[in-house]
Amino acid sequence: MAICGMGGSGKTTLARYIYNLNKKNFRSSSFVEEIGKHYKHDMLELQKRLLRDVLRGKEINISDVSEGTHKIVEILRRKKVLIVLDDIDDQDELNTLLGTTTYPTQSKIIITTRLLDIDAWFGSRSWGSFVHELKLLNDLESLELFMLAGLSNQISIGRL
Repeated sequence: MAICGMGGSGKTTLARYIYNLNKKNFRSSSFVEEIGKHYKHDMLELQKRLLRDVLRGKEINISDVSEGTHKIVEILRRKKVLIVLDDIDDQDELNTLLGTTTYPTQSKIIITTRLLDIDAWFGSRSWGSFVHELKLLNDLESLELFMLAGLSNQISIGRL
């Protein structure tokens, strides 16, 4: 599943909600935030963190990115895991983490991205994909949300 939309639209919040709601249904899980910001230049460190999470703290030695990709694919084939990859900037990041070959898996992978045209990213994969584009709220929807949250007495309608 991919959650797409502009910055600040709630992609990470939605992914976190889905993750917390469903992680109990999996053998293990990992939520890796801000990949584009923190791991862009250190994919090996990202792979180590992801492997440590899905192996529940067990350290695994990998010496290069290619070996890391192989280990992650191996785990996705064997275990039912839930993984959220937040803030993926390009298809190469996804391919480095999950490989490019098709394989059967019971795992669920959620990515968030600002890019909207990512259907081609999933074309070569055998597992199903769903792309959801988040839309920003208009003024009326924003006001309704504030009222539902009990914040209506703290804002002036004239300011909207």
